[in-house]
Amino acid sequence: MVTPRLYKGMRDSLPETMIPREDLLGMIKKTFRSWGFMPVETPAIEFTDILLGSKYGSEAHKLIYHLQHDDGLALRYDLTVPLARMYAMNRRDLPTPFKRYQVQPVWRAERAQPKQGRFREFYQCDVDIIGSDSRLADAEIVALSAQIMKNIGFNNIVTQINHRKILAGVVVSAGFTENDVITVCQSIDKLDKINEDGVKKELVDKGFEEKNIEKLFDLMKNNLDDFLKMESDDIREGAQELKEFFDLFELFGHSMDVVQFTPTLARGLDYYTGIIFETRLPDYPHIGSVNGGGRYDNLIGTFSGQDIPAVGITVGLDRILVAAQEAGLLTTHSSLTDVMIVNFFDDTLKESVKVSTILRNNGISTELYLDKKKITKQFDYANKQGIPIVIVIGKDDVERGVVQIKIMKSGEQIEVKIDEILHHVKKILD
Repeated sequence: MVTPRLYKGMRDSLPETMIPREDLLGMIKKTFRSWGFMPVETPAIEFTDILLGSKYGSEAHKLIYHLQHDDGLALRYDLTVPLARMYAMNRRDLPTPFKRYQVQPVWRAERAQPKQGRFREFYQCDVDIIGSDSRLADAEIVALSAQIMKNIGFNNIVTQINHRKILAGVVVSAGFTENDVITVCQSIDKLDKINEDGVKKELVDKGFEEKNIEKLFDLMKNNLDDFLKMESDDIREGAQELKEFFDLFELFGHSMDVVQFTPTLARGLDYYTGIIFETRLPDYPHIGSVNGGGRYDNLIGTFSGQDIPAVGITVGLDRILVAAQEAGLLTTHSSLTDVMIVNFFDDTLKESVKVSTILRNNGISTELYLDKKKITKQFDYANKQGIPIVIVIGKDDVERGVVQIKIMKSGEQIEVKIDEILHHVKKILD
């Protein structure tokens, strides 16, 4: 016998997990489509050189699952790089701008933290706009993210906003070289995990001078107006783009309290080139960022030989699920069945199947009990599954052309004619 077990950081998803997840996914996809985004999918397996050559950064490269295969293969780390590869291969057949959404699993060889919604295998829900360098595209992506959180029921969210040009300019202005920018940003990205003292220590351990580190943190205390006045062309350009972004975001009707300029926001992936953002839930700080993304104008050029502007965001489905369940925003149940029909087999089976077919054909999820068990066992099953309505059709009921409808929550039982059953069931479910 093989002992059943799971690899650490992996999980089975049972109905009580899958049902609210699919409900949430349905709402998210509906929102994506209402903003004009189209669905795509890409393979789970990519060539290793595609992933390693995509500017994830050294920290991310350590988390890629490599497959033992002569062709050099690996599991995808995210959905953005496969999108860039896909677009480079199919760009002549796609519109400009190209607005896509994608919902698929990704894999990362990192320590699982289930309470924070972090697993080795998890779903990402991405939306991206390719082919537009407009600040309006940036504002639309963040506004869409805010709309999704509002639709779920989160009224208190903060999306932190920064710009890679500001971040890079600040690093250089603090005394670091341009070659140090990525390394320094990778440390800054750990602020929420190891705090300011931890980041400073890490930078010292990397061999950087303490005076530059202190100046770096001093500069990151500036506000947007301060950055607009600095000598660095990169900083001023990034600050001006953010000012335009905030003006455009306000047009979408969200409270401006939703977005917050955060000079310390870094985002760990190296392929970001412009605006970057992360959404957090102040009421659930242990969850971390639930949505995140930014502009990556050079990534597609890695595969096409021509830089193509792009901006996108990942909606963190698993983390949002954890937070939504803690907030009581999702109903947890183990069945999607509206009606269960008790089965007496030989005496009434024909009529039971007929009723179940009528209900199903009219959009009512109906389950016919399958095994020959006592009626009490069948009612126990319905109770355990949380099925709201049970229909009993006995031999006498068939002869009289009626059925018994039991409302499980109240215990009320009513007798109705078979040709009126659809009306009564719909009324109860409404």
